[in-house]
Amino acid sequence: MKVLHFITTTELGGAQKVCIDLCEKAVKEDFQVAVASMKGGYLWSMLASEVIPLPLNFLQKNIKLSRDFLVFFELIQIMKEFKPDILHLHSSKAGVLGRLVGMFFKTKIVYTVHGFDSIRKKYNYFLPLERLLQKHCDAIIPVSFYDKKNLEKERITKNLTVIQNGCMENTNKTTHPYLESLKNSNQKIIMTIARIADPKRLDLFLSIAKKFENDDYKFVWIGGSTTKTLEEIHSLYDVPKNAFLAGDIPNASSLIHLCDIFILLSDFEGLPITIIEAMSKKKTYSSKQCWWYT
Repeated sequence: MKVLHFITTTELGGAQKVCIDLCEKAVKEDFQVAVASMKGGYLWSMLASEVIPLPLNFLQKNIKLSRDFLVFFELIQIMKEFKPDILHLHSSKAGVLGRLVGMFFKTKIVYTVHGFDSIRKKYNYFLPLERLLQKHCDAIIPVSFYDKKNLEKERITKNLTVIQNGCMENTNKTTHPYLESLKNSNQKIIMTIARIADPKRLDLFLSIAKKFENDDYKFVWIGGSTTKTLEEIHSLYDVPKNAFLAGDIPNASSLIHLCDIFILLSDFEGLPITIIEAMSKKKTYSSKQCWWYT
């Protein structure tokens, strides 16, 4: 069995984590697996060695018709050469391009919607395409019942099957010099793991940190930006002295054991994997306005 995963970006995030885990499981079961995505990024180094990497020359996150047109033909060529039995699509842009390409082949198509609110609230220009292309797909996978309900509200009802996000058992506990120094000085660590992007609300995280600037609380953000360096982030935001921006750290969930409070302040999520990972580490308190786990 051959499986081709197509995912838009290679940044470290929930969709990429799902893709990595699916690939790892499939190769263990002797599937032949390939991944197509944009060049660069952490995704490539996190894939199992048996997975065939297929970086696309023209793929980018933002919509640009001239480049997306070229990506369409790159995918056509990959489909002809790899001949997958299953084409698994992740995220809205890959979902659109992949289903358009899939019309020319007899491959089974699976489309995982990693948080439908990102389409419904932020990229709603995709909605007409989502409605149109739902019939060109063998399965649409919302990662939560919340997403399924909202898909149905938007008249996307064909072949919906909920497969809730989860995390593979991870008993690994790694260390970090700065975090260890905080633990040794008995300071409380409030941690989040998220990419630096508007919906993840770094601004709100830093404003909360500022309110506790004179207390023994340290706010640690693990995750970077695909468009800006940490130096540029520091120049754009008022980062208080008790906040630490760690940037991207592979296998960041192995650091959760060091925190006292895990917090996620996203404007919207499907079913955030970092929260599930925090719960698996016994970080289990929730708030109504936002997700908190302590």
